[in-house]
Amino acid sequence: MSTNYRNDSFSDRKCDDLCQVLLMNLSFEDKIRFECVSKQFQRCVFVKQFKLNLYENKVLMNANLINEKAYEIVLKKCQNISALFMPFSQHLTENTFKLITKYCLHLKQIVFDINNINEETVREFGQKCGQKLEKINFKNRENDRNDDKYKTLIQFCPNLKLLFEVKLSDFIAYDFIFLPKLKEVFVEDLFKRDSNNELFELFVNNYN
Repeated sequence: MSTNYRNDSFSDRKCDDLCQVLLMNLSFEDKIRFECVSKQFQRCVFVKQFKLNLYENKVLMNANLINEKAYEIVLKKCQNISALFMPFSQHLTENTFKLITKYCLHLKQIVFDINNINEETVREFGQKCGQKLEKINFKNRENDRNDDKYKTLIQFCPNLKLLFEVKLSDFIAYDFIFLPKLKEVFVEDLFKRDSNNELFELFVNNYN
């Protein structure tokens, strides 16, 4: 909590609370516009911005490419984001992924395409944000030849409940990666049992 906020009167804080509720259902584009109305709006307009969807966001996308400068400004403003949707590779670069690691410390759900992201950058994200993640959806996984970064990330996410577009081999690092809270998983190579029979049995035995 900022010093300025602590020094506000009770009535000022109550007005901020009301303002946050009134503004929370505005579209993201409208929030950007309304931010200019007053200092109170600047304080309140993004406090309850919990979801950011790049697929629907015209502010951050330019000709299907992400505007990295605008993206950093937005993440600085929206530090309570818990769900992030960026399903295409053009949504995510090394730089934008590092910005997520830097600013999105309350993430519980993420949908992303990490085909173009190197393993070390993925590791840094997992170390900083993995503990709180509950849902991960890897998009366009079939186009990525580097499987190691997926298991690298999963190792840092012990509280995952939902996991989509993974492979059986993602659960094998130095040992079997057991996720005790996992309730739902989509394994893309689950039915290729001829080539993955041992992995399949290991997976079933650990999650039976």
